[in-house]
Amino acid sequence: MGTKSNFEVIIVGCGIAGASIAYFLTERGMTDILILEREDQPGYHATGRSAAALVELDLVPSILHLKLLGGRFLRNPPPGFSENPLLEESGILITFQGPLWEQVRLMVPSLGQSGVVVNLLSQEETLSIIPVLSPENFDGAVLLPEDGHIDVNELLWGYLRHAKCRGAQLRCEEEVLGIKVDHGRCSGVITSAGEYSSRWVINAAGAWAGKIRGLAGTSPVKLTPYRRTIITFPGPEELSVKKWPHVGDLSNELYFSPESAGLFASPMDEDPIEPCDVRPDELVVAQTIERLRQLAPRLVPKSITHKWAGPEDVRAGPGHGYRRRSGAEGIFLAIRTGRSRDRDQPGCRADRFRPNIGRSYLAHGRAAHLSGQIYRLKPVPAGCNTLSV
Repeated sequence: MGTKSNFEVIIVGCGIAGASIAYFLTERGMTDILILEREDQPGYHATGRSAAALVELDLVPSILHLKLLGGRFLRNPPPGFSENPLLEESGILITFQGPLWEQVRLMVPSLGQSGVVVNLLSQEETLSIIPVLSPENFDGAVLLPEDGHIDVNELLWGYLRHAKCRGAQLRCEEEVLGIKVDHGRCSGVITSAGEYSSRWVINAAGAWAGKIRGLAGTSPVKLTPYRRTIITFPGPEELSVKKWPHVGDLSNELYFSPESAGLFASPMDEDPIEPCDVRPDELVVAQTIERLRQLAPRLVPKSITHKWAGPEDVRAGPGHGYRRRSGAEGIFLAIRTGRSRDRDQPGCRADRFRPNIGRSYLAHGRAAHLSGQIYRLKPVPAGCNTLSV
């Protein structure tokens, strides 16, 4: 524990959410910040295991708008933000079938008007790019040639480096064991190394957000983390896959993409789990191979190079939102809450820029460039303390 024990803001968790909150708050002049991380390094869990991609395509207008904002930041970060590019414009190709394909075709013109470079591909054009796909499983595809893989490590450390330069402090291997509450308001935290006082506490603990939230008092909303599994394997010897785009089949729940000398794939699993150091489930690994057999049989691997899993989203029960109490005033929730399957189309992954809404509301009571009507947000009054997007 450092010598200073009193802060304006304490952020619990140093994944991409906690680090980005610290960055944008310090950018806005709120620099008296302590970030607490229970692991020995930032970004160990969801952030460090993410196959993050920028996909500027979504049927939900508010989410699409957020993705477009994220794309601007990732393509043109502030000068000196990172040592390397944040975005590899490797391309995103998403296949569709049936009514969903017709729906996507209708929205493409408006995407172009928003500045997104997007191409509609016929079945034949899609197969010319990814010849291993089974044509009976899709009617057409959308290609986003200027989207692609996000360098999460570069993004995470860009946030942290600048936040620390502006005054924020990071302390790893300090687990939050309690939330101090005085007269109904959060006044600090108790950790494995000691106690800290603060005016605000931001819960950015990812899969552990529900446990941290419970330390401040009982909550009517249960927060549940979900698992996402990925396998890596060699590509077919007769094909060069290195320059393939990221490929997603949302109708049949599979995505795959070039990875080093081979490919990685995920069945887009969303199984509820307890907060833990997530490990892959062998049944889910088998499901991944079976979906490859159905959708791209030439990609079925003879062997798996590696497999891993991580927490994908944290989701709340019915009724969660910006005006839900969590036991005490002065504590805010900042997590990637995800969306239900029937609304999470199309788009393989959301970008990592969305929590900036909550940060702007905390610092100023408003969010620049965003319409409160679109997002159904209002400046957070006393006692209304959830800032999750």
